[in-house]
Order: sequence, then C-alpha cells, then structure tokens
Amino acid sequence: MSSSFASRSFASLTEHAEFLIYLVVARAISRRLSPEQILKIAAQSGALFEKVSVERLGIASKQLEAMAWRSSRLLPAVDCVDRALAARVFLARRGASAVVVIGMRRGAREWEGHAWLERGPGELLFVSGTDAYREVAREA
Repeated sequence: MSSSFASRSFASLTEHAEFLIYLVVARAISRRLSPEQILKIAAQSGALFEKVSVERLGIASKQLEAMAWRSSRLLPAVDCVDRALAARVFLARRGASAVVVIGMRRGAREWEGHAWLERGPGELLFVSGTDAYREVAREA
C-alpha cells in the first residue's frame, strides 16, 4: 500500500469519525428545537467553526453526501435536518461556506418537509432536482 493511499484512507476514516460526531450532536439538538432555532444554531456554529478551521481540504459535494449517508446508517432515526446540520459544521471547519435550507412539498396525503444544504448557486446537497420542495426558510 502506498503512503499516499494510506494517508488518504486515514484522513477519510478521521473525516468519517468527525462527521459522525457532528451527526450525533445534530440529531440530539434537532429533536428539541424549532426550525427557526435550528437555522440560528446552524448560522452560529458555521461562523464559529469558520474562525477555528482545520486544514482546508477540498471535498466534493458527492463525496460529502456519500460520507453523510454512510455515517447515517450507524445511528438510528437520523433524518435530513441532522445530515444538513452536520455537513454545515463539517464544511465550516474546512473554511467552506454553506447554508441550511428547509422546504415543503405537497405529498399524496399531507405536506412533507425536508432540509438540505446549499453550497453555492445551484449546488445542492441532500436533495435531487426532482424532489420539488419549495423553500420556506433558510439560515440567516
């Protein structure tokens, strides 16, 4: 095994562990707070972590989504809000900006809510183009 592969594998393992910690915290707070409070915390934590960022590693949106889904499988009842909050903090620690967005859509019998992350114009994480959610709130 080459040293660059080994170091990248270790970095990937530590990134997954870091993301899992953020996911646990996000899951705990998202069950106790209103959507407005969650968005406020997302903005505050992003601002805080951008000031104490770790080494700025480039991570593609698809890689981050994959890591979030893998980490989500390790915790029961993780949902979209948890993934969006954890990814927001994960990116902020690397000096990358992102915004948590909450949307709604009309389902077959009732309204459905969803949260996703917006990294830039047209770059959305945790939502596909066919989901048809309308934005109702975003991190200030």
